[in-house]
Formats: sequence, structure tokens, C-alpha cells
Amino acid sequence: MNFLCGLILIGVDFNEVSAFVILEKLLGDYGGLASIYDGKLSKLFSLSDHVYSWLLQSEPELEELVSNHGVPLTTLFAGPLMACFSNVFEKPETPLFVLDRLILQKDHALVNIIKHVYHSMKFELLKYRPRPANASANEVSVSADGGHLQAYLARLIYLDAWHR
Repeated sequence: MNFLCGLILIGVDFNEVSAFVILEKLLGDYGGLASIYDGKLSKLFSLSDHVYSWLLQSEPELEELVSNHGVPLTTLFAGPLMACFSNVFEKPETPLFVLDRLILQKDHALVNIIKHVYHSMKFELLKYRPRPANASANEVSVSADGGHLQAYLARLIYLDAWHR
């Protein structure tokens, strides 16, 4: 929650009263984000389940990729969802855009960003599939190691998508 509070403070030019009101709205009835930070992390699990269901229905190749590599999506989504992507980007401008969307669209904004990034980066992600034995030497592939995929999904995928 520190990332979110800091981001709000930057967004309101360090006016603590305004920042508190915005945070209260986001965590309260309007935004409903309090349960993403509570001890149960119920909102985090719910949002992660939503993205995983979308992968199953809309992007089965990506779902198969993360499942075969044993990638824990909920763990990977925790950072971007809980910090509004401020832990991904070095400069605050991009997370401030995300915060604007969060205020307007609530948690749907965060989930839609993740879906869009995964969909947009599908070609890059599929390079992490193990190469079949009969694959030609011309086929582009990166390490099929689950650790490399997990590291890419934790942060670099968002940076790559932003730079496209």
C-alpha cells in the first residue's frame, strides 16, 4: 500500500489532505480495494482468478505455457496490482496514468492492463515454449526454463509492452 499512497501523493502534488481523501475513496465503497491489502488478500486472489479465467478462454496457448512452466500467476500479479505498476516503471509518469485509470475504472483498469499486455506480448511469450525436437534452427526460441519465464513475467513484459 506504500506504493499506492506514494503515487497518490505525487499525483496531488503532495497535498496530504487530498491524498487521504483519494485513498479513502479507493479503499472504501467506491473503489473497493481494501480487500486487496487485507490479511486474506481476497481481492488479489479474485482479480488473479479473473485473469486466469480469461487466459483459459481467450488465450489457451498462454495458459498452457504458464501452467506447463509452473508459473504462479497470483504471485506475479501481486506487485503490479497492489502497487499500480509503480514497482515496474522507474519514472512515476506511467504509474500515474494507471492511477488515473484506477480512479475512473476501479480494479477493472488493472485487470484490463494485464490482459492487454499479455495479449499484446503473446508472440514474445510463446518464445518460451520448449522447442520441439524436429524444430528448424531458424525458429526463434529463448530458454524454456520456467525461472526465465517467471522473471520475464514479473516485470520485463510490462516494460517491453510499454516500449512497443
